[in-house]
Amino acid sequence: MRTRQHPSFFRTLFDLSFTRFLTPRLIPLAYVLGLIVVLAYALAIATAVGTGTSSGGQGVSWFTSLIVFIVVVVIGAIFVRIQIEVVAVAFRIYERVVPSAEGPVD
Repeated sequence: MRTRQHPSFFRTLFDLSFTRFLTPRLIPLAYVLGLIVVLAYALAIATAVGTGTSSGGQGVSWFTSLIVFIVVVVIGAIFVRIQIEVVAVAFRIYERVVPSAEGPVD
């Protein structure tokens, strides 16, 4: 039984013929970075809601800020996940449609 060997990260990075893709290896990292951005954005939104943006500076309760934080994190995580999955599906479709130069993998 033959398994497909993945070339090293740097070999793929400097493959000038573009026969190997680097993006599928970076998808988990992109997802984690996207979640970090979502958390930072949710924290900024919740802080703005908590401190209030009116001229009087009257904010809302910490409970409301917590609810806003949770809602923004959940919605943001869903959108990040969808975007990452679309990229992953595109690469999986390519892998299945374009025949491998190495032959079939058993």
